[in-house]
Amino acid sequence: MSAESDPNNQPETGELLRGISARLRIHGVLIFLLILVVSIGAAAVYGSLVNYFAGDAAFFGATTLGAGLLGFVLGWIARRHA
Repeated sequence: MSAESDPNNQPETGELLRGISARLRIHGVLIFLLILVVSIGAAAVYGSLVNYFAGDAAFFGATTLGAGLLGFVLGWIARRHA
């Protein structure tokens, strides 16, 4: 009997699931930070556009921001209910 097929040498399913859960939590935090950085960059560009073209940029920026926030909130609610 080899060491690979011996059930006593294999990690338990609970340990594997805890490891996967920890990795997913880390990835969730990293994705949140990435979203934050992209949002800050978009806000900087949006602020620059508003200085030059106040009317159109304000409309497009507010629409994009509103759609993004609405999508985030709806996704957050859907995740909590899943």
